[in-house]
Formats: sequence, structure tokens, C-alpha cells
Amino acid sequence: MLHKTLYPILFCASLIILTLPACKSSNGKNNGQVVDTIPKKQPADITLPGNFSTQTQLKFDSTAIPAFFTQYPRLQVYEKELLSFYQHRNYAYAWFDQNGILEQAGNLYNKIENISDEGVSASLIYHNEFHALMDNDSTESFTGQPNSTIELMLTAQYFFYAKTIWTGL
Repeated sequence: MLHKTLYPILFCASLIILTLPACKSSNGKNNGQVVDTIPKKQPADITLPGNFSTQTQLKFDSTAIPAFFTQYPRLQVYEKELLSFYQHRNYAYAWFDQNGILEQAGNLYNKIENISDEGVSASLIYHNEFHALMDNDSTESFTGQPNSTIELMLTAQYFFYAKTIWTGL
């Protein structure tokens, strides 16, 4: 008879003892941190996309665009985008303002010079020419003042970078 009453009591007691630790009081708060096993996506680079000069006073002659593509014909793949971009801006400089060349131009230059850091082995179109135009030590090409060739090269290289890095090859 003892077995008939002792076993149910022991069973109930062991059930209560085993379930009590699972009933910790959290007072309605989630004290345990949930760890996500999926790595967070790195924030996008906000130093380049659409960060152009807002000035409208400094403009270049629209005939500089065909002359640029005559000088750099391998960049003609971006001619449509470049024309549309500057028509929309009424041919106002995007990489220069009244104080000279924008910091974003240097950011773009550094990003392109180090494009392999993005895991891309794309070869830059007119790499040496771009480097010469952006070289701060060159008194012939880089003065910091608005220059349509530097402007158009930066924009064409911007489109190259956007196509290569942001949208894929």
C-alpha cells in the first residue's frame, strides 16, 4: 500500500523539482541576450554615393564632353550616363565648389586606387592618366581649381566604380 501512495507523491515531487528551474521569474523582461548567428551586413559606404557638390555657379562648356570622349574613347561606355548626369545638373561641376576640389573626389580616387580591397580584380580604365590628373604633386594638371577634364574623368570613374562595386561586374 505504501508503494501505491509513495510512488505518485515521489513522481509529483520530482516533476515539480525538475520544472521549477525553468520557471525563473523575469518580471516581464527578457534578461537573456539572443545572439544572432548571421553576421550583420556592414554599413554602406556613405562617403561616395550621390555626395556631389550642390553648387550651381561653376559650370563648364558642354562641348567639353565630346572632347573628353575623343581623348578617352574607352570611357565611352559611360557616355550616356555622363551626358544625362550633366544635363540634369545644367553642366555644373559636381566634384568642385568655390573652395576647390571636394573631399569626395579624393575619397573616390582612393577607393579606385585600392579597388582590390573590395575583393575585385577589375582593371581601371586609364589608370595612369587618372593618377596623373589626381596627383597632388603635379603642378601641370592638378591645381585644385575647377577643371573639366578632371571633372569628367572623376565622373566616368565614378560610374565605373558604381558598376563594378555596387552593381557587380
